[in-house]
Amino acid sequence: MSAFIPAAVRYPSPLTSLPDPWSTTNPPEGPRKIPCEVLWTSMGGVNRAISFEIYGGGTGSANDFSKVAALSVDNSKCGATVRFIFPDANETVTIPAYSPKVIVPVFSQSNAFYLIAEGTVLSQDVTRFMLHNTVPPPIAIPTSQEQSVASVMAVNVTGAALTQVIATDVDGTLECGSLEFTSTINGTAFSTTGYHMFDGAGRTIMKTTWAMNGQADIPENVQLWSVSGVHLRFSGGIAIQQSLIYGAMDVNQVYMNANLYYRAG
Repeated sequence: MSAFIPAAVRYPSPLTSLPDPWSTTNPPEGPRKIPCEVLWTSMGGVNRAISFEIYGGGTGSANDFSKVAALSVDNSKCGATVRFIFPDANETVTIPAYSPKVIVPVFSQSNAFYLIAEGTVLSQDVTRFMLHNTVPPPIAIPTSQEQSVASVMAVNVTGAALTQVIATDVDGTLECGSLEFTSTINGTAFSTTGYHMFDGAGRTIMKTTWAMNGQADIPENVQLWSVSGVHLRFSGGIAIQQSLIYGAMDVNQVYMNANLYYRAG
């Protein structure tokens, strides 16, 4: 079956060929590597951007490094996606958050490049990588599945209540979650409650309300909030604050279940 090609517009820039640094032969200085470690909150500046420039190429010194031919990057301890930018070749290399070690070739002719973190960075975020002047052989690395879950089940909520779901000593990234409520068969007088989910720094993750019908002997089960495939950074844990907006709510009539899936660190 032929591939479907939608209506396309012409690429606006001229297609100019450039010398390609790809080669199976070793550079004149022999195979070398440069280890780097970026602690984002202390080294990334206000824009979370770092510039690199390697000196010594072709000088014959012990620090010779003629070109960046490949990157081996371990971003497993960083909750932010990072992007390497090589301006001379208009090339970018994007490494997703929490990615284990990955090896990628680089087709740049310059030893000057930039590294940028996208989104929020926390104090524990670190990216470690190697610069190689040759391309290492490909290796298979399994994908990390280091996801944790925090749950509170059948929490009896009345009026104003605060529930700590993820402990205050945990920082990380929320990736999916749900918030469900059940009212008992006793019914609940017509009432509206509000729910505010936030982290230890006071940053709002979610706000919603629930208007209960209050009809006696008819239990209610409702999922107020559900999310997946997100990437929300948090620090100091996550809590849910309930508030009574209208009406009244009796003890032992409403129960809350919350499940939050996250990566710590």
